[in-house]
Amino acid sequence: MNDPQEQQYLSRLRGAVRSDPVDMPAQLEYRVRSSLRRPNGRRTAWIAAAATFAAILLIAIFVPDAGQVETLLAPASLRPGLADHIHCTLQRGLAHHSGPLEDPLLVEAVSSAIPGGYRVAMCHRCQFRGRPYLHVALTDGDAKLVSLIVTRKQKGEELPKIEAAKTIRFSIAGCETHGHLVYVVSGLEDIENQTLLANLEPKIQKYLQIAPQKM
Repeated sequence: MNDPQEQQYLSRLRGAVRSDPVDMPAQLEYRVRSSLRRPNGRRTAWIAAAATFAAILLIAIFVPDAGQVETLLAPASLRPGLADHIHCTLQRGLAHHSGPLEDPLLVEAVSSAIPGGYRVAMCHRCQFRGRPYLHVALTDGDAKLVSLIVTRKQKGEELPKIEAAKTIRFSIAGCETHGHLVYVVSGLEDIENQTLLANLEPKIQKYLQIAPQKM
């Protein structure tokens, strides 16, 4: 198995299993761990793919919250953005935030940098697990959903340049600016998601200079 992308994906799965977030039967845990070990022998690609699929399936079965599975597969530096996206847009839904857009200045900044066809469907401040966020949700005519998420950097967190990752369903990209972490989370292709963050980052940087008290 020489595919770097597959190796990276398996590495994230190993980390998810080793973190042991739920009580898993001993026999099942042994099987999952065994399926993720790869000796330096001759293993065909279809065996590797089947083992990967089985590991994902078993983790999903024994971690009832599908969002938690997705979060476990993301690098720690990108988890804050992904967690808020899942909490606000998927678990609660946009209908829960159907009130007026809370920050016209932020809406204007975002609207000037998003592709044609997208619109700002939600702009609000929220909290998840005690952490405050600025959250802008974008939609298009094809029901694609994109989150722009900003949160103040906490001790030990670093995103000096754009970092990107893909979980089962989501593309995540993040960067750091003016003491804040900025994320774009979506179901878009990885490169589209990163491009969107690169376009939005200067606008958010300028916004944070003008309105630092917003966070």
